[in-house]
Amino acid sequence: MSLSRRGTAYAQDALLAKYELKEQRKAYNKTECPDGWVDFSNAENRFAANGILIHFINNHTPFDPKLCRYYQGSRGTQRLRITMANFLNNRFHPHSPVNVAEITFAAGVTPLTETLTAILTNPGEGILVGRPIYGSFKTDITTTTESHLVYTSFSTTDQFSPSCISAYEARLLASKEEGIPIRALLICNPHNPLGECYPRETLIALLQFCAKYSIHLISDEIYALSIFDPDARKTPFTSILSIDLQEIISPDLVHVLYGTSKDFAAPGLRIGCLISRNTQIIRATESLARFHPPSNFSDAIVAEILEDAAFVDEFLRRSNEGLREMYFLVRNMLDEAGIDYYRRGNAGFFLWVDLSPYLDLEAVGGDGWETERQLAKEITDARVDLARGESYGSETPGWFRVIFSVERDMVIEGVKRYVMGYFIGDTKSLTDLLRDLGLSTRLNETNAISAAI
Repeated sequence: MSLSRRGTAYAQDALLAKYELKEQRKAYNKTECPDGWVDFSNAENRFAANGILIHFINNHTPFDPKLCRYYQGSRGTQRLRITMANFLNNRFHPHSPVNVAEITFAAGVTPLTETLTAILTNPGEGILVGRPIYGSFKTDITTTTESHLVYTSFSTTDQFSPSCISAYEARLLASKEEGIPIRALLICNPHNPLGECYPRETLIALLQFCAKYSIHLISDEIYALSIFDPDARKTPFTSILSIDLQEIISPDLVHVLYGTSKDFAAPGLRIGCLISRNTQIIRATESLARFHPPSNFSDAIVAEILEDAAFVDEFLRRSNEGLREMYFLVRNMLDEAGIDYYRRGNAGFFLWVDLSPYLDLEAVGGDGWETERQLAKEITDARVDLARGESYGSETPGWFRVIFSVERDMVIEGVKRYVMGYFIGDTKSLTDLLRDLGLSTRLNETNAISAAI
């Protein structure tokens, strides 16, 4: 029996194929599988999840039998929505307090991104983004909605400064001429994959831009509290919620996405929420939440976590300490190898690494993207899985996203394989390299932090 046009397209997309492949691969383990795969592709905070989070969940979540029933519908329980409102008001410093009626939960930020696209766009219309940008936005936004993800190039313009508006405006107008009207601007703050936070003045400029063209602004703030580098020269996180929208833009056009998968190292809980003051969007989201509601059990776990402010403080402190140690470890090894990377990031779990000097353009007639694919294959042959720039809408080929939030031994092994072995040659042992960088003490500190969390 033939499938519908949509069904055929979904089957061809094979969105779970990469996970099926991962299941077939044996993961690297220093003692049990030293030649296994190093996975730098999924942004998971694994060393944080393996410690005090699991201990807390196992010891603080007595489940009520009513959680096995339909209970309070599909938008999140009243308890969780109250708890999240309090959490946001304490941690995101909103200009106007977030109230319970403005929060809708679903089974993660991914379905909420799809839901917002379905609510805000008609088939053939577009969501505007900068580049590079989180690669799965393309899947999340286009697969079921028949809408478009419209990329904006910045060339030498700083996309985190107010000067980025000219690039967004030019792309919006060009997209309209191409027959793809823009209905919303979507940003990641902190940014994925660059790891940089937007300054307040740029957020205000983006709000003014959206107001000028009467389009929505969606701010994905899922890495909001994963700030690992306290360097005062780097931009601190500012939530769009903290800005006074009066005389800038209608609050009905501004929406925030947040969840527990990153800051709380718990993607498996499948909990995400939309914060919006647009009652029509809230109602539409609540209706569509029927198709991807959060589990009552995940709902109860997250409420239990967020209600314990002391635990949240300690968890985030330890998590960010661990991220900071691993960030500096990887950054210094890249410096030693002479490999460049985006240096202004201070949040998230990743570095945006420039491997363009190693692209063999002559081998493929100057096709940079094909050369990037070949380089990715060579890295994969070393059993290291990296996300490459083409998947993130990179303006130029040769950029890769490297995750440093996996287990310490895996981070070191992955860097040893593709940095030491492939790019600078195995000219010195890892121990020698660490000693040359003055990292022996820091590595021991990282061991202690990883054990603690």
